[in-house]
Amino acid sequence: MTISEIIGVLRSRWRVTLCVALIGILTGLLTYLLTPSSYTAVATLYVNATVTNSPNNAYQGAQLSAQRVASYTELATSTRVSRQVVQDLGLPQTPEALSRQLSASSPSGSVVITLSARDALPDAAVAIVNDTANVFTNLVNELERPDSSLAVQAVDVRVVEPAITASVTSLGLRSALLYGAISGIALGVGAAFLYSSLDNRIRSAGALSDATELPILGSIPKSNQPPSSDLLMSSAGSGLLESYRALRTNLQYIEIDRPPRVLVVTSPGEGEGKSTTAINTAIALGLAGSRVLLVDCDLRRPQVADRLGINNDVGLTSVLSGKTRADDATQSWNRSLIHVLPSGPLPPNPSELLGSQHMHRTIAHLRSTYDYVVLDTPPVIPVTDAAALAPASDGVLLVVASGRTRVPQVDASKKTLTAVGSHILGCVLNLAPQQSGEGSYYGPLAGAVSKETSISPQDLVSDESTLTMKRHGATGESSRPQPGPRQR
Repeated sequence: MTISEIIGVLRSRWRVTLCVALIGILTGLLTYLLTPSSYTAVATLYVNATVTNSPNNAYQGAQLSAQRVASYTELATSTRVSRQVVQDLGLPQTPEALSRQLSASSPSGSVVITLSARDALPDAAVAIVNDTANVFTNLVNELERPDSSLAVQAVDVRVVEPAITASVTSLGLRSALLYGAISGIALGVGAAFLYSSLDNRIRSAGALSDATELPILGSIPKSNQPPSSDLLMSSAGSGLLESYRALRTNLQYIEIDRPPRVLVVTSPGEGEGKSTTAINTAIALGLAGSRVLLVDCDLRRPQVADRLGINNDVGLTSVLSGKTRADDATQSWNRSLIHVLPSGPLPPNPSELLGSQHMHRTIAHLRSTYDYVVLDTPPVIPVTDAAALAPASDGVLLVVASGRTRVPQVDASKKTLTAVGSHILGCVLNLAPQQSGEGSYYGPLAGAVSKETSISPQDLVSDESTLTMKRHGATGESSRPQPGPRQR
């Protein structure tokens, strides 16, 4: 993992790191408040070899002392010693508990033993370690005393430096907070990387491309505005408009020899912005002067009519049931910028209607009338409606929500659409985090601004004859599309 990737993980998971670091600091504070003070007193003992009649004997004595040290360090903290100390000082604890307060150590090859005792009171720690040293030396001298009165004791233990004062060994407030902060930050960084490795949500266009191996046709920035302001007409001059211009340009050049004209817009799951993307894609194509029809094929939870403020009493289901013709059910929106075929009354069998031959014939008719037909369909994973309709289109736009859609959902959607023979044109990353420099001349959206004659949102306030002239090159043309393909 590169440094930039590490910084990216920490930046995206800073809340996790901060929370764990604060927990660490709080833990350090609680440890300081709940842990009683501890004092340690230290006494130093010396293991002495008394055999010194000759250099050879002195060497053997030193070796003997070094050999005894390992056993003596264990003996100094044994219950045999602590039992006598408890009796001498009248301590309330048991010999076993006192043994746990004692420790003895000696560096390798040394004949010096460091004996220490811990206690909540400094004077008690001093008394315990000094009495332990005395009891221990007496015990060693007793064990090492020869049987014969004429023999010389080979090894004895002496107290070199008794304890005078005890030092504080428990953590102070500053140390407790420091250790807690260091531990918390370390654990927080680890938690951030663990969470990042387990989190399989799509967060960037690069991650989406890696997950799908499909072209990324657009990256729609996340907006802080309410859903009613997500339409291009409410976002004149914003990065949202430039993002959809980029998507429009990519659609026009994705397959230059056979550009897609009938587009299915769907998403893996709910709440990922596929209806907003379908509406705005249709508007962006209409702003470029194309004749566009937006069809609400979501016959379960239709949104197009409500979002655009049009009547939904008659629509696609009315056409498929034979009650009216598609041309008669179509409504113009925003002075014929685009035309809309709403869903109509909700049917009991949406999948069967969308996969019917009548639906296919309706799409073929609409293809001959409009430059672009944008079909807003239900999500792929919950229902099969999009999969049933996709083969009749020229391609599918898969809308993925940054920070919401997970890799397995995208993979499942791709497999479902591919299994029915549909052509996935690419993906649109919705709710993408805005990058610095977005929309600048040489920024990521520089190629989005095409040089074609287009209508800015300000032009929409002009009268209908002016608008018609700008879109079709002459005044007086009817807002309802005429049968037959448009001459390009």
